[in-house]
Amino acid sequence: MKKKEMASQAVDGSNSALQSDDNRSSEMLNEEENAQLSRNMPRQSSRMSALDVNIPVTLTWKDLEIFVKEPNTESYLSRCCVKKADKTEKKPQSDVGNVNEQPREEPAYSSGKTPFPRPTNETGSINSEDAPQTGNRTQNSLSPQNSAQKMAPASDWASAHGGRGWKSSAVEPGDVTNSNIADSANRCPPGMKQIVFGVNGIVKGGTMLAVMGASGAGKSTLMNVLAMRNLKNYTMRGEVRVNGFAVTNEIRNISAYVQQDDLFIGTLTVRETLMFRAYLRLDQRLTAQELSEKVDEVLLEMGLLNCMNAYVGVPGSNKSISGGEAKRLSFACEMLTNPPIMFCDEPTSGLDSFMARTIVRTMQRLVFLHHIVICTIHQPSSEVFALFDKVLLMAGGRVAFMGTSVRAMEFFNTLGHVCPSNYNPADFFILTLAIAPEEEQSSRRRVAVICDAYEKTPEAALMRKPLDQNLTTSDELRSKLFSRSRKYQAGWIKQLGVVLWRSWISLSREVWVVRVRIVTGLLVSFVIGLIFLDLKYDQKGVMNIGGATFSLLLVVSFNNLFSVLHTFPPEIPLFLRDHGSNLYRCDVYYLSKSLAELPMLIMVPALVVSIAYWMIGLEDDVGTFFLAVIYFILAGNVAVAFGHIVATVCADEGVAVALAPPLMTPAMMMGGFFLNSDSIRWYLIWIKYLSWFHYGNELVTVNQWKDVEHIQCDEPGYRYGNVTLHINTCMFRTGQDIIDHLGFSEDDLDFDIAMLFILWIAFRLLAYTFLFLRAKLISQ
Repeated sequence: MKKKEMASQAVDGSNSALQSDDNRSSEMLNEEENAQLSRNMPRQSSRMSALDVNIPVTLTWKDLEIFVKEPNTESYLSRCCVKKADKTEKKPQSDVGNVNEQPREEPAYSSGKTPFPRPTNETGSINSEDAPQTGNRTQNSLSPQNSAQKMAPASDWASAHGGRGWKSSAVEPGDVTNSNIADSANRCPPGMKQIVFGVNGIVKGGTMLAVMGASGAGKSTLMNVLAMRNLKNYTMRGEVRVNGFAVTNEIRNISAYVQQDDLFIGTLTVRETLMFRAYLRLDQRLTAQELSEKVDEVLLEMGLLNCMNAYVGVPGSNKSISGGEAKRLSFACEMLTNPPIMFCDEPTSGLDSFMARTIVRTMQRLVFLHHIVICTIHQPSSEVFALFDKVLLMAGGRVAFMGTSVRAMEFFNTLGHVCPSNYNPADFFILTLAIAPEEEQSSRRRVAVICDAYEKTPEAALMRKPLDQNLTTSDELRSKLFSRSRKYQAGWIKQLGVVLWRSWISLSREVWVVRVRIVTGLLVSFVIGLIFLDLKYDQKGVMNIGGATFSLLLVVSFNNLFSVLHTFPPEIPLFLRDHGSNLYRCDVYYLSKSLAELPMLIMVPALVVSIAYWMIGLEDDVGTFFLAVIYFILAGNVAVAFGHIVATVCADEGVAVALAPPLMTPAMMMGGFFLNSDSIRWYLIWIKYLSWFHYGNELVTVNQWKDVEHIQCDEPGYRYGNVTLHINTCMFRTGQDIIDHLGFSEDDLDFDIAMLFILWIAFRLLAYTFLFLRAKLISQ
């Protein structure tokens, strides 16, 4: 009796600690903050966007099973699916789908070491008579009337295997045991492993849910599935409903997703970042003044007024906002649309306890407006943990508990896991559900007991009960939730103007990058001019002039190429996120970026050629000079288009920089300087037609020599008696001799210009295709 009283006192102490945390958190919201919240709520609800929904929503998910591609599926399942004791008989395969047995009572939890003390008189299980009896439960099959609304990958797999669908066992709610998981594992698609097992849940409007668990518990995977984002390599089974309507990708239309990484354009200010999204996401009938007022409201709500004119910057630089301000800016970008559901991926990671509390309070602002906030969170402080309305504890892909934190403490105490006094409940839950490497088997048995026991609790029954009953809905609500007149809120012209403005601002404000490109180009041009200074038009000068012009062609190409490789890949993750959120089109982004960088791609080659041209002493004619500048600019822009192909294919900047030079080498070898154009092997001739070095070199060479009628030639003479003999040692007497020797022709100038434009367009289209495919793959 004394031990039982001690256990109950421990529970009361933990519950009182949680309640005291709640009280302290409530007290910390002083009257001024409450008044501010009340002032902000009407303004926010009046914000117009495609996501505005005035009716509270309820998000439910039923029997979610998630699979991921894994070559070694059996070994993974043998580690993750903890089976019952050896004495438990395995049900034959023929019984699957027609199982109706009484729940087996779990033995007392006694194996392994517990991370926390427990009462010795506890049995480690919940009696079966205490579990709610709701009858047999079967998982939903893909019926004809709702197969279009169910998640398709599983049905596709079932139909591909002769109609052998995924019919799970009809078991009692309290009988979801590890043996059932093992049976489910045997029905995994080929080459897949199961990481989430039959998860149920419900979240009503005005609730902030914390999804917690140790690493590998499946919490991030579950949230990604609910948000229908980042689903590459996943196959799902089950259903997700909003107010009774089965949804898949439609949930993106009524939800926002705050990712863990804060992706912004560092050269924009905080206010400009919000204005950019406001122009593209809010109602297009709003005027610029009204949009500005909406942005000011969000700045006030998020506490960003003090830094609204500060540059976002790059993390780690001197001119950037703090980590907490960046995280609040991420929330502000999503709150512009007033979403009824918000998913947050570890919003407090990397922040101190004060900033973490500020971010959670920011999420509470949405909860006060009867919105749903679901977030994964790692080891919050006790004060932050007390701010959440409910917790969802996961372990091994199963639900260990879902409900209030006070009920969670009571549930764990019933199983013999008592949280010590003055201990952070969040740390207690995570440590209890963690799989310790040195005690893996005992840890897995402990987790299995907890998950099995939860299935017999009233909370688990409550999670299942509403799922079988459609909420009262209406056509008007369905129209507001899921109907959109078009995929993008802004039109094509509006998107182009706004994205072009951002691209131009981003490039023009990178002052040091612009200066470095200009200074580097001028310096290299000056060095080439000094090396080939004032060349003479003689037999030796012919080779020197050819080397000078081809060196300028290399400098222009590589300078433009590497400027793209260093700036384009870092922006692609931001583009993929914005495109996945239906912010703007892929062609709009690529066209805007190409137009914004075009002035620099014209100015830098022109400066490089202008200085070196006159220092080298090339053809002294203004028309010839301007033609040479145009030819160099054309060749340099083709190199930029080629750089876009490499940048869109490679996901990493370092890989792109390492891959580009080897890919350019064959085209450079076929340029006509290292290898005569008439000497190229027939099986490599196709490379010449893809080489902008060849076309550029031919244009520049013909432009240089076509009007040169005399090349100095000093022929040595030898006297033989009274007769002087002159030996013909001059290879080139006119410019046409040089053109013919190199295998070039003046008649090919128009063809060369046309081919440079064709290569420029083809490389651009190919780069756009790769970018579009990447965006399409990510969105799917």
